[in-house]
Amino acid sequence: MAKHARVLTDAEFDALVTHVEDKRNGARNRLVVYLTHYAGMRIGEVTGLAHKDLIGRAFENADFYVDNVGYVVHPQIQLRKRAVKGKHARSVIISQRMRAEIIAYFSKLKRIVLDAALCMGYKGPMSNKTMALLLRGWMQDLGLYGASSHSGRRRFVTNLLERGTNIRTVQQLVGHRHLTTTQLYADCLPNSMVEAVNTL
Repeated sequence: MAKHARVLTDAEFDALVTHVEDKRNGARNRLVVYLTHYAGMRIGEVTGLAHKDLIGRAFENADFYVDNVGYVVHPQIQLRKRAVKGKHARSVIISQRMRAEIIAYFSKLKRIVLDAALCMGYKGPMSNKTMALLLRGWMQDLGLYGASSHSGRRRFVTNLLERGTNIRTVQQLVGHRHLTTTQLYADCLPNSMVEAVNTL
């Protein structure tokens, strides 16, 4: 597990988003970055997504319309066993911020094919290795050495823990089977250490 991947600051995250938007498939790239940072998804889980995993047809109360067809964002992403590390299905809760990003992405498409893969390359759906290498390259472009496709997941967990979220809740949100795995993220949080010392 890439548990030592660098966690981006807010400024570094904003710089990364701006940078990836300038690349080919910029809007898609932005959504991928948000899914790792604000949904805590592994890059392999993101590359395994189809459009239908994020949105569905809506016959009333649509979130947005494309080509006069209404669509709604799912409240959760249901990940199938084959798409998840450890091969156990799990659900990813969509926050309001993440929901807004999904709407922004899909509402700008000229046409939506629900069965289509979110991450398409020249020869079909992209592999997690290809997308991970792209992300790492874009981060290195910005001098964010030590950062990787796992940085978003680490940032998601770290931010939740620093906001006082119960560690068992975090465990459920990121789909760790064992609490000890989540604990690895909790160990040595810089802000937490400073706060702990200041209570003395």
